Amino acid sequence: MTDWRKDVYADSDWLHHWDIEGSSPIAVTIEGYAHKEAFNPGTKEKGVLWALSFKGATKALGVNVTNGELIEQHLGSDRNAWIGQQVTLRTAVCKGEKCIRVDAMKGAKLPAKCPRFEYTDGGAA
Repeated sequence: MTDWRKDVYADSDWLHHWDIEGSSPIAVTIEGYAHKEAFNPGTKEKGVLWALSFKGATKALGVNVTNGELIEQHLGSDRNAWIGQQVTLRTAVCKGEKCIRVDAMKGAKLPAKCPRFEYTDGGAA
């Protein structure tokens, strides 16, 4: 079954789970970060989202609390030190929705405030 949003958001500036399905897990190198304008369908308002860009990629990944915490587990809390570093993106399900999650390295511990998720690409969490 094809998710209708895949066609609607095909030209989106944002990275979605369908962009990496079939290629997940995928290693990417962080090129930079920026605040980008985004539409929040929950509130029906525009806002600003913190986003990571990757070398060779045209789409940015919006950084939510869970992915931010996972990156911090790998690379530390200094976001400037993240630039040039590699992380692995994987498809997952969180709160019943497909999403992208940064790979949780062995021993990574997420705070209770981060929603639990399950990888869908066959790799172990």
